[in-house]
Amino acid sequence: KSKRETSVHRIATEKDPDLVRALIAMGQTLCSKGSFVESAEYFERAIPKIEEEDALLVLACFGAGVSHILQGNKQEGIKHLKRIAELREPDEPMDKACYHKGLVMLGSTLFQEGEKAEAVKYLRIAATYDPAVNAYVKECEDAMEVTNQSTG
Repeated sequence: KSKRETSVHRIATEKDPDLVRALIAMGQTLCSKGSFVESAEYFERAIPKIEEEDALLVLACFGAGVSHILQGNKQEGIKHLKRIAELREPDEPMDKACYHKGLVMLGSTLFQEGEKAEAVKYLRIAATYDPAVNAYVKECEDAMEVTNQSTG
């Protein structure tokens, strides 16, 4: 995104800090530029301003979760992504895709952190939307079997 676009979003959020879409857009722009700490701050400023049933909450939680994970702060990222799992699945295709991407990211991060059983739970939900995710589910289940065999 252009410098002009970034400054427009920045000005919009300074003039009206309740402008949720501008906060999210600024978070997305900063995240795409690799400014994960700053992007997480914008997403986190948006989250408390969004109604529970608003699909923007999925987007803001996803952005905050990804921003934290990409800066190495996995536990904070997991916290935001778990919030997505507590929300109702959105109806709009783009929002629904983001919802399920959030669950895949959550499952993947939990798996990397050694929380395989919990990872499988979220990946199974995402697999109902995208059957390709079943490959990840199987990978987690296989890893759990290997772990169980080596400890048993």
